[in-house]
Amino acid sequence: RRTKSKPISTDLFVWFAQFLGSTTMTVMDTLDVPAIEFSRTQRGRTMLIYDGYKYVENRQSNKNVFWRCSKYVKYACRATCVTSKSPSECPIRLAGNAV
Repeated sequence: RRTKSKPISTDLFVWFAQFLGSTTMTVMDTLDVPAIEFSRTQRGRTMLIYDGYKYVENRQSNKNVFWRCSKYVKYACRATCVTSKSPSECPIRLAGNAV
């Protein structure tokens, strides 16, 4: 189950790899935490890959980017992820269980 936040720092992953100027970016932390990757879907949407689970950008606010499971439509997966745009806050929070 994925219900706890895992703090990861790196200025929100160099602001999504300069907002995905490259097609893929992997972010590794010095702690023993899973790698975070940003990529694009076949339809051009922003995708976050964390600990083997894929999330697609759902919406943005002034402070956060909200993601939902990439299998939301096909399998009704309710897993979500929130990344913070502020480097002073915990940059990633997970909720729900990914399929």
